Amino acid sequence: MSALRVNLLAAILLLAALSPGIAVTHAARYASSTAQQLPTNPRSPAFRFGLTGGFSTVGPFTVTIYVNGRVTLSKRQRNSPLHLSNPRASNFPVALTGLLKLARAEGFFSMPAKIAPAHPVSDMGTAFISVYTTTGVKTVSVLGNDSTPFYELYSLLNYVAGATS
Repeated sequence: MSALRVNLLAAILLLAALSPGIAVTHAARYASSTAQQLPTNPRSPAFRFGLTGGFSTVGPFTVTIYVNGRVTLSKRQRNSPLHLSNPRASNFPVALTGLLKLARAEGFFSMPAKIAPAHPVSDMGTAFISVYTTTGVKTVSVLGNDSTPFYELYSLLNYVAGATS
């Protein structure tokens, strides 16, 4: 994904977080906002994403974004070039709320738990995203590159977390 597209997605995310929907009624907004809310415990994960299996230069990894904005990276390969660009940075709550709104807009909560192509390649890694809410955890795993809505959310989570190689 190009840097311009990521910046555009980040701007849309910020606008979505800061402004209420124009065509959405108050009742509909209330119903959707109570359906999935981020956990209230600041030490609880809000989002977790990463890669499992496959053959990749970055290897298997997990990035966790906590409700308090803290970000952690866990990787299995010591020589992996993957790192957090600013490991001491913290995300603002409005960014996390915006990510949750993007997850809703991309249909994340209605996606199947596993998405795979008809004929997967044996050395493909599986990307995953977990979204933690007050009602539970929703995890979606994708094998391959067939799910554009999934990867748009994945790319923005990666951008917000500052994971880079």
